[in-house]
Amino acid sequence: MEIQGFKNENRTYGSVRCYPVIIENKVKGALITALRSHYDASVIEIIAPVFLRKRLKLKDGHKVKVEVLTLP
Repeated sequence: MEIQGFKNENRTYGSVRCYPVIIENKVKGALITALRSHYDASVIEIIAPVFLRKRLKLKDGHKVKVEVLTLP
């Protein structure tokens, strides 16, 4: 899925592509790839409907299993 970029009073947000994922075999979420980003290729962005740090008891530096779901 692609989400179109938008602009508010203060800044412009670029388009993103979203891919469904399962985080730690527990939480559904999405991997997002921004068409414009300030991160380098060593960083991926994951979003979820819950606060992942709290739900999975994560701290900086913890490794997390992320399974990208594909169509059969």
